[in-house]
Amino acid sequence: MTDISRRIQESGQALLRHWRHPIGPALGLADTNLLGDDSPVSELLDMGAGIDFFVAYGGGRGICGIATRVQWRGMFTTITWRNRSTTSELSKACNAYLSQDRRIRPDWCVHLYEEQSTHHLHGFVAAHADDLARYYLNGHPASHRSNHEDETPFAAFDAADLRRAGIEVVDWWATDSHPNQLSLWGDVA
Repeated sequence: MTDISRRIQESGQALLRHWRHPIGPALGLADTNLLGDDSPVSELLDMGAGIDFFVAYGGGRGICGIATRVQWRGMFTTITWRNRSTTSELSKACNAYLSQDRRIRPDWCVHLYEEQSTHHLHGFVAAHADDLARYYLNGHPASHRSNHEDETPFAAFDAADLRRAGIEVVDWWATDSHPNQLSLWGDVA
């Protein structure tokens, strides 16, 4: 299994574990099912469009893509996008937004904070991909950091900054978790 396949699978499994509660209901998608599999097509959708799963909206709205990321070290009130090249998540989302691209792309971006050993969900932050791209392109604050494991650069969008800019943000935190705590499991990422 490639590193990309492993990360897709881990993020997907985390989203599936917590979809019925609390994520699906919080996004207004209660009683919906995630559609996805572990096929090469799923890997292409993730690499090409950033989509990990699809979900069918009710009321004739159609199908939307869900992009997900799971994080086991540290807990922050942020959503992150990789920013390592012109084909990164950040670049693809901004280009799709600017061109009003109607090709398949994620509607929701969901960042989960889960304890790896127990799968306990500490919380999640979610926003619409187009809102994040517009926010970034309009020069609003995003922090630029690197992943401590593989040095991949990423842009982090803080939920409080997004809300101040009028962006719809959905978040949920377990009663035993505090989202502004620097670290729950050791060193901060």
